[in-house]
Amino acid sequence: MLATLAMSGVPWPVVVLTTLGAVQPFVALGVVAVLGVGARLRRGPGGNRTDEAVYHGAVAAELRRGASLRTAMVHAGSRVPGLDIGHVGRLLRTGQPISVVAAALQPALPLTGRLAMPAITLAAESGGRAAAVFDRLASRALADAEAARERHAATAQARLSAWIVGGLPVGAVVVAAASGRLGRVAATGTLGLAVLVIGMVLVGLGLATVVILVRRGAP
Repeated sequence: MLATLAMSGVPWPVVVLTTLGAVQPFVALGVVAVLGVGARLRRGPGGNRTDEAVYHGAVAAELRRGASLRTAMVHAGSRVPGLDIGHVGRLLRTGQPISVVAAALQPALPLTGRLAMPAITLAAESGGRAAAVFDRLASRALADAEAARERHAATAQARLSAWIVGGLPVGAVVVAAASGRLGRVAATGTLGLAVLVIGMVLVGLGLATVVILVRRGAP
């Protein structure tokens, strides 16, 4: 079965995980669980990648209806619960300077925050074609979100490989600890304890390296 999978062009991480499942099913289950948790954590609380585009588009729509910039931003924020900008709405409703509002909004918009800050300040000071500015921000956020999706799809196999390669040593340590082999190594004396400590440090460093590589490769 494994030879058929490999010859059929199935990605090798899937073949490795299938092999591990046949030999050590509990370890394979642990690796799958780690991969699932990692994917969930990377998704984060920020919601959909298009939330920023929706927010800027909503601000532009409110401005075209005749709303003030502050009112438009408050109403637009209520339409995008995936963005953590509740504090920005509170600043707007309490009449804080628009520069303070823009500075608070910037970190909540990872794709367009650096562009939104001067745009909001300029729109508050000069008015004019503020809706067109937010339309451009929406287009920019949508393009960045699409590029991020493409990068995510293009690096999916590499990230899966990294998690499997990083998870195998951890699974081996868990199996060794459950079977009592780690205790037997430590009981052999100072040399055995030193080997155990060095091995655990190396496993930890390897896993940390995998996490860093995966985070850098993820959009």
